[in-house]
Amino acid sequence: LKETAKIAGEAAKAVKGAGASVQELQDAVSRVYATVYEKSIAGGLDNLRKNNFSIAAAKGEGQTHLARKLIMDFIAQDRALGSNLELNKAQLVYVEDVLRRNFGEGVIKLDQVFSVKGEKIMEVLEQAKSLSEEKLQNIQEKFVPEISEKTWKKLTDYDSVVINHEAVNAVRAEAEKKAAEAASKFMQEAVQ
Repeated sequence: LKETAKIAGEAAKAVKGAGASVQELQDAVSRVYATVYEKSIAGGLDNLRKNNFSIAAAKGEGQTHLARKLIMDFIAQDRALGSNLELNKAQLVYVEDVLRRNFGEGVIKLDQVFSVKGEKIMEVLEQAKSLSEEKLQNIQEKFVPEISEKTWKKLTDYDSVVINHEAVNAVRAEAEKKAAEAASKFMQEAVQ
């Protein structure tokens, strides 16, 4: 809230000092609203990354299946909050392999639960995005062809993932509230 007030106050001083027209004032209100909204959504993304992502093993699922489901869940929620996280096939293979290894070795039992912190998933996603061209090419040649096109379509269909829309909508509503408050404060200060 302090940052919201600060953004509104600084914008109001700048517009007031410039003797702005009505159009310039409207443009400034829009900028204040957008800036505060984006910062609030970024805070929601940070909270998502602090969450624990859990999956229970279904019949016939192995570590790779579970890792894929966790990746899909994370990316779907990240996107629902406005992120545009994109990975190519080689990067996705890298991420699923790293997460799969975190589950340890051994037989997976039906309904066994595996959990990974959102921070860990994001860390691995960032590592995947920074892989060298050589490493990506190696994965592309050796492992990507092993995955059917049907599986790829399923892996990248983030809209099919059931997410907690209540939580996403709450983050958006809070962001809208903060943005509207900042825009209102800006207008009050700009016209004084």
